[in-house]
Amino acid sequence: MYVTPFFDVEDIHCPETDEAAKVIADIFWEESVRATFNVTGDKARILTERDREDVITSLTRHDIGFHSNTHSRHPTISEYLENSGWTDGVDKVIQEERPGIAAVRSVFGQEPSCFMRPGATFAAQAIHAGGKQGLPFVGSAVAHPRENVFWYTNTLHFTDVFGMSDQDYAATDRFEEQLFEFDDFLEDAIRKDRAWVGVFCGHPVTIRANEFGDVLNFAEGRMPPEEEWTRPTLKSAAAWDLAKENLRRLAVFLREKDGVTVEPIDRSRRRFDDRPSQVDRADILDAANRAADDGIVPVTDSLSPAETLLGFAEFVQSYARNGVVPDRVTRRSILGPTVEPPTAPGSDVVYWDGLVDAADQLLAASGAGSLPARVEAGDVDIGIGRIYVALAVAIEGIRNEAPPPNIDLPDEPRYPAIEQDLEETIPSWLTSWEIHHPNLDPTALVTHARLQTWTMAPADTG
Repeated sequence: MYVTPFFDVEDIHCPETDEAAKVIADIFWEESVRATFNVTGDKARILTERDREDVITSLTRHDIGFHSNTHSRHPTISEYLENSGWTDGVDKVIQEERPGIAAVRSVFGQEPSCFMRPGATFAAQAIHAGGKQGLPFVGSAVAHPRENVFWYTNTLHFTDVFGMSDQDYAATDRFEEQLFEFDDFLEDAIRKDRAWVGVFCGHPVTIRANEFGDVLNFAEGRMPPEEEWTRPTLKSAAAWDLAKENLRRLAVFLREKDGVTVEPIDRSRRRFDDRPSQVDRADILDAANRAADDGIVPVTDSLSPAETLLGFAEFVQSYARNGVVPDRVTRRSILGPTVEPPTAPGSDVVYWDGLVDAADQLLAASGAGSLPARVEAGDVDIGIGRIYVALAVAIEGIRNEAPPPNIDLPDEPRYPAIEQDLEETIPSWLTSWEIHHPNLDPTALVTHARLQTWTMAPADTG
């Protein structure tokens, strides 16, 4: 099992934390443990302004991830995407975050290896925008029902990251409790045959200081001018020395832990980013069987629901045109709908000819980059989830002899069955971060997150 250690480097208020980042990077390097240090655009620029080439050199020996352009300064990513649609939201993220990516690249002389979520901000558009710029995403609010390395918004995702407590490094008893819990976490992951897990080792700022400067200055939407910023207070020299000792213990533990290989995310991402160009007929038939039996859009163990739907369409189209079913279908990478599917059924039934029309429309739409929210099946306007189930029923009929002449349409589903209540998870996630404006409206963020569950697929961790 591969394990990636992460640190987030974002403090802009306290120059002493620059040195803390350097010391931590040096400790892990001395113990032959290469970590991923996620740096904000602000921090990269400030290290240059402060002429801290020594800090930059120490960090550069490790892997460098991207941690947003401005982190907690308002508006955060969730705040500036609060009322955005899909396409304009993706464009907005690229516009806002590109300067930070450029700063990190320029200062550290390497392409950032990932996009680590800043705080508890979240937006599906941000994940996709990072993916378009070659950055897998770490630490999402959205979870795959079975896998912790998966695809979402056609972007590689890494979840299941154990969190160490920044303040506990300076208290050996609490640190040892954390280390024991981390060891249990690793053993459990090994038993589950996980291919990868992460450990968030902490923030240099709150390992060195007693408070997080972002919370002191930017909590609940506040944005004071720089001359009014409050600096965090530093731990005592003795507490800092103890924290350094325990950080070294963590590095040694990682290096010597049986059954794991420690590596930064720039290596792990390359292990899991292959995707098949074609899918066997058996995978299509298995997905169709489950959808037809349960009346759901399942998240399968091979394709995303969107890719499966287009596989269904190719399967039905081949049978309708040629009287044969294909041995393989093409995997077409596509996003979920960008608008919500209809709530009211357009009809209770769809006929075979209409279903073939719908399959043709889906395959034609695949070049547009995103699924339509609805299709026309003959004279019937049908939401995308219901057409998924109808195509599955037709494929079951083809497997058993012939497609039924007409198919009863279910009232549901509108979305894939991911076993996660995003209407609860995402608002709770956003409000858990004290930085966010208290009036942040999560409605549109939830909608886009749910629509893109059509893109959820396991990564190849074999």
